[in-house]
Amino acid sequence: MLRTDGKTGGELPVRTYDAIRFFILEQLQKSESLSLADLLDNGSLFFKFPDCAWLLLQVKLDLQARRLITAFTLPPRKRVVCLKITREGAKLLMRLHQKKNLDYSECETITTL
Repeated sequence: MLRTDGKTGGELPVRTYDAIRFFILEQLQKSESLSLADLLDNGSLFFKFPDCAWLLLQVKLDLQARRLITAFTLPPRKRVVCLKITREGAKLLMRLHQKKNLDYSECETITTL
C-alpha cells in the first residue's frame, strides 16, 4: 500500500484490501462528501474484524496516494475531515461493478477475519 508522503505502508491480504477499497469507494459514491468519522463508523458496523478503524485508515491513505479519493476540510469546521471520490475513483468503481470483481456479498464473507 502507498501513503500520501510517498512511503510504503503496511501489507494486507489482497481480498481484505479489495473489500475495504470497494467499501470506501462505494460509500463515497453514494454521498457527495462523507466525513472521515462517518466512514469509520459505517465501516465498523459493516466489518467485524479487529482493528477495523486502522485498516480503513490505511486503505484510505492508499486511495488518497493513488488519487482515487481526496480529503478536504470545510471552512466553518476546519477540524472535520471530509472525503470525496475523484473521477479516477469513480471510473475504478464502475469497472469493479462491470467485472463483478467484488461486491457486498463477497465482502460479507470476509468481514470477520
